[in-house]
Amino acid sequence: MCTQIMRFMLEECDCSWASNGTCYNYMYCWKQGKTDNCTFFNNRSYFGSKCFDNINLVVRKYLEKLYKVEIGDIKRKNKFYKGSLNDPLTIDGSKFSHIIYAFGSIDNNNQVQPYNQFEDIERDYHQSQKNCICCLKGSYYQLFLLKEKYPHLKIILSIGGWGNSQRFSVTFSTPQSRQTFIESITNWFNKYPVFEGIDIDWEYPVSGGDVGTLHDENDGVNLASFIKELREYWNSIGHSDWYITLALPASIPDYLANNTSVMNIFVENLNWAFIMLYELAYGTTVTRHNSNWSPSIYDTNEAKYRCVYQCLESYLKRSTFKANQLIIGIPFFSREYYNVSDDGLTKLPGFNMPFNKEIALGTSGYNVLMEEYLNNGFNDYYDPDAQASYLYNPHTKVYATYESKKGTLPKVNFIIENGLGVLKIILL
Repeated sequence: MCTQIMRFMLEECDCSWASNGTCYNYMYCWKQGKTDNCTFFNNRSYFGSKCFDNINLVVRKYLEKLYKVEIGDIKRKNKFYKGSLNDPLTIDGSKFSHIIYAFGSIDNNNQVQPYNQFEDIERDYHQSQKNCICCLKGSYYQLFLLKEKYPHLKIILSIGGWGNSQRFSVTFSTPQSRQTFIESITNWFNKYPVFEGIDIDWEYPVSGGDVGTLHDENDGVNLASFIKELREYWNSIGHSDWYITLALPASIPDYLANNTSVMNIFVENLNWAFIMLYELAYGTTVTRHNSNWSPSIYDTNEAKYRCVYQCLESYLKRSTFKANQLIIGIPFFSREYYNVSDDGLTKLPGFNMPFNKEIALGTSGYNVLMEEYLNNGFNDYYDPDAQASYLYNPHTKVYATYESKKGTLPKVNFIIENGLGVLKIILL
C-alpha cells in the first residue's frame, strides 16, 4: 500500500479504523476539498468524515509545518547542469503561465510510466517529507509544491522525446491500444493531479528519430485519431479543460501538410502546436547556429532554409493552424562542438568550420554559459545576418551555439506582429 507517492500518513487524526488505511492520496483529496468519500489510489477504500472533521484545518497545519522546512532552505542556483536535473521548486513561477514536465514514457502494455522513476517520484529534496511512512518525494511532489506557491501555473506532462519515442507507433496503431493509453494517462492524472494536460513529443512519426524508433506509413493518421479520441474521452468525463499539445519538427511534415483530414483534427483538438525551432544545426558537417532567425551569409543554399523565419513561414502557408496555436520553441541550452579551428578569415571565428565528429555534442544551460563560459576563455560573437549568437574559445577550440537576448528579439517581434502563441523555453 505504501509504495507510491502522493499519499501520506495523517498523524493529525486517527485513521486506524480504516483497513490497512494509513496511506492517503493527499494531492487528490486536498484538491477536491472534500471531507467524505476521498478515494484511495487503489479505489478499494476511503477516508470518511470520521477521520476528517475539518480537512482544511488538517491540510493547513500540514502545509505550515512543511513550509517551515522549505523557506530559506534552498541554496542551489537554478541551473541546468550536465548530467543532472533542476529542483523544480527553485523556478520563479510568476514568470511563466505553463510548465511542461519532460518526460513520461509508454511501456510495452501501452501504459504511461515515469521516464526516470528516481527523479520523478523517489529523489529526496530539501522539501521532501521527513520521518513519515509514505514520504512524498521526487520532482512530481516539487511541482505540486510549486503549483501551491503559484496557483495560476498549469503543468503539462510531456510523453516521449528523443530516444523515448519507440512505442508511439505501436500504441497509436489500433483503437484498442489507443484507448488503453487514454485510460492510463487519465488515471495517471487522477493519481498525480498536479498535471492538467499532455504533450505528445513523438520524434518522429513516419520516419526519422533515434535508433529503435518504430515507424509506419499510417503514423500521421493514427496520431490524429489518438488526439481526436483523447479529446472526446476527456470531454465525456468533464475534463474539457485539460490541455492537449503536440511537438512538431522545424519543417512541417508531409503527413500533416498533405493530409487535410489530419490537419483539421489537429486544428480542432489541439490547444497548441510547439514547433521545435532549436535543433537547426543537427546533422550538419560544419559548425553553425542552432536557432538562428535568418540565414547567415556563409550558409550553403540548402542551409539557408534552416532558419526560424523560413520554418515559420512554411507552417503559416502550408497549414491551417490558427496563429495563436503555434508556439515557437527556443533553446535555453547550448550545442557545443569540439576541436574547432579558427580560420582567421572571417569576423566570426570558429563559425562554419569542421569539428571532431567522434565526440558527442555537448550541452550546457544558459546560466552555466553566462557564469562559467563567458569571459572565462570564451568570447561572445553575434552574426548580424543570421541574428544569432555563439561562444568560442580559441584555446580549447570549443564552439557553443546558444540563444542570446539579441537572438530572441526578432522572434518576439514576429510573435507580436503575427499573433502567435508566445514562446516555449526548452530546458529550464
